[in-house]
Amino acid sequence: MIAVGICGSDVHYLKVDIVTVTSDFNIRQKNINPISISNIICILLFPALIHVLSSKQFQCLLDYLYYFKTMRCADFIVKEPMVIGHECAGIIEEVGSQIQTLVPGDRVAIEPGISCWPCDHCKLGRYNLCPEMKFFATPPVHGSLANQIVHPADLCFKLPENVSLEEGAMCEPLSVGVHACRRANIGPETNVLIMESGPMGLVTMLSARTFGAPRIVVVDMDDHRLSVAKSLGTDDIVKVSTSIQVQDRSLSSLFISVGLGQ
Repeated sequence: MIAVGICGSDVHYLKVDIVTVTSDFNIRQKNINPISISNIICILLFPALIHVLSSKQFQCLLDYLYYFKTMRCADFIVKEPMVIGHECAGIIEEVGSQIQTLVPGDRVAIEPGISCWPCDHCKLGRYNLCPEMKFFATPPVHGSLANQIVHPADLCFKLPENVSLEEGAMCEPLSVGVHACRRANIGPETNVLIMESGPMGLVTMLSARTFGAPRIVVVDMDDHRLSVAKSLGTDDIVKVSTSIQVQDRSLSSLFISVGLGQ
């Protein structure tokens, strides 16, 4: 794939190793691994973009549960091979001629959603609601699971020296937990119930604690996940089941844990 831009000395070409999920139904029916590693030639350094060596990635369950297994998430359907991945951090290799806030060698966390900027949501600072959002690994937009990417400088955030690249890659999921706590007005008088203890539940639990929540209860069906939640500081855990025979007992334990019953 070749993408062409006209920006004088700011145009470069990169050979990029990528990880893709195929959309070929016949391949998937034969239980052949639909994930492949290949390379492409792409653009490109525009004046307001930076070239990042994508050093650390975390794989979101969204990529596996939706795109890898069902080839769609809501109205977003994989119709051709797509690069997956949207939680990443890396080291800047090059910067566009207009960039003054970042330099090669800076370590950055990547905001994976590219908004339009002119719409009302963007102008109000709520660019996550932009109707023209181009989000990594959301068909037909390719993701970040590659050894290098080109991205707008405004969406690359320099990491402090005491924050690792691994922690930088976790900024995207952590921001979801922070956003949830802000929307729920979590504070010192707010008890919190979190209805799963996967990665998103755990970062939400940690965020709620930071927001001052005095009591946090985490619910899940998996013993290991609950043990991790307990080790990270939740006040109580409740194991629930899909079995109708134990639902009443599970609900009773849950109500007691959150202070709604005896």
